[in-house]
Amino acid sequence: MSIIHTWLRKRVTKIIAGLLLLIGILALWGAFSFSSVCSRCGAIQHTTMWQIPLTETTLFRTSSVSETPVSMALLRIGITAKHDHQWQFSQGSGNGVSCALGNGQRLWFIVRSEKVASLLEASHKFGETSLRDRLVRLMFDLKTTELVRQLGLSQPANGFANASEFRRWQADKMEFYDDLIMMYQQK
Repeated sequence: MSIIHTWLRKRVTKIIAGLLLLIGILALWGAFSFSSVCSRCGAIQHTTMWQIPLTETTLFRTSSVSETPVSMALLRIGITAKHDHQWQFSQGSGNGVSCALGNGQRLWFIVRSEKVASLLEASHKFGETSLRDRLVRLMFDLKTTELVRQLGLSQPANGFANASEFRRWQADKMEFYDDLIMMYQQK
């Protein structure tokens, strides 16, 4: 083998390796990943869009949906059935964007809350369906979602032993929260 042929083969190998490395870096740099929350059931969708770097041209996308404590509770108590998700953009980054935030971010923490899920289930279990339905409505209202999360956090650490304990807690908390809810809805 001649010296020129060996040199040429090494040179081509280095160019190919460099191009593959560049394509790999560009592919990673062109990935925009984000999360969305369904405003009907509280499920979370994780999506990655592989884009031409620094453009909005998407080459392909991958998505997965994960259940949350709230989405599982709503399914168990029969509030949600099979439905078309209504995704609210929550947060994302990549492909030149360092931090993108959307309205779904306000729902992100509440749908992941075990306390809110247990409050919904307790209101259902103890026959307080009007409270349960009201909490669901308020939970997905961007103006009042945080108040429902706070209400969930205010319940006893071990939940409610029986209906009378739940109703005492409800009577104690709801007057205060009703005033706050009215105030927040007027904003």
